Amino acid sequence: MTDTLPVPFDWNDAVRVPSLRSVVEAGSGLIDPSQHWQNIVKAVNVTHTFDEVLARDEGLEASLFRNRADLKILASQVAMHLSNEERHALFSAIDWLLDHAEWEDESSQIDEHAYRSYLRFMIFARPRRFPNLGVGPNGTLLVGWRQDEKSVHAEFFPEDQCMTLVKCISARGPETIAWRGHVARLRSVIENNGAAECID
Repeated sequence: MTDTLPVPFDWNDAVRVPSLRSVVEAGSGLIDPSQHWQNIVKAVNVTHTFDEVLARDEGLEASLFRNRADLKILASQVAMHLSNEERHALFSAIDWLLDHAEWEDESSQIDEHAYRSYLRFMIFARPRRFPNLGVGPNGTLLVGWRQDEKSVHAEFFPEDQCMTLVKCISARGPETIAWRGHVARLRSVIENNGAAECID
């Protein structure tokens, strides 16, 4: 059986790969396997992590398909709390955000734990209007609502945490309120700052 390397390998570099015999001869006669493999990695300039190699081997399209499927399965587990319109809008947004044809180098896949936090917000808050969805650089889920001069923008993190910016008009003029906390309190924060019509 022929050994294969998990990363592209230029056989012209093979002459620079230290052999096990050279490691022994250069040392005290005792073989340090870990040092030997570190030397090999340095010699062939392997900089890929295991996850990067796996993602490349799977292909971007397969990786995006798996991310879409996992997110839809999570939504299906709480389908009894979502209307048909909400579920359809959510699945359409996921398909668009994770579309291989629209993918760019700076695009990010959606973190499942952040997505789970967003689903919990949907169940707790029951917003009547479906938001615009986006993805942050680290896979966090970004959502936004706008109504006239008011707007609500929120970022959902793992473990039921979120951060929001509420823009509203008060007696003193335009105001922007920033808040971070548990998703169960997000609706009350929006309502208490006069932006309920953005989500309803």
